[in-house]
Amino acid sequence: MASCFETALRMIANRLQIALYKTKVRATANVDVRGTLKVDKNVPVHWVYFRIEPQFKDKTDESTSR
Repeated sequence: MASCFETALRMIANRLQIALYKTKVRATANVDVRGTLKVDKNVPVHWVYFRIEPQFKDKTDESTSR
């Protein structure tokens, strides 16, 4: 997920003609895999919690976190 997000971030920045000098994407997740591994048929396959924290630097700002 983090690499896909960074790729999308760079593609959008390129399209908007924004030069990114440094990017960092942190992804954290909590997953209940009992349904995926078929340990418990009553548990659905899903993400319990997913968060992406991007940080990047462009030529107009020393550090930007959004």
